[in-house]
Amino acid sequence: MAAASNGSNEQEHVLDNFIRDENLKLYRRLLSETHDEDRRRVLKQLIAQLTERDRRSSLGGS
Repeated sequence: MAAASNGSNEQEHVLDNFIRDENLKLYRRLLSETHDEDRRRVLKQLIAQLTERDRRSSLGGS
């Protein structure tokens, strides 16, 4: 049963990475298209959160 669980975790990790990458693409595109400073600030915060979370997970953190 552990092998099935491990495969499931692998698939979940791949899906999480895909969703993060797609969100980053979307946020960066929206950032390049908007001139509203409040919206730009929010998009920059979202990008920073996603990239920081990715950096921490690549270092072995949670």
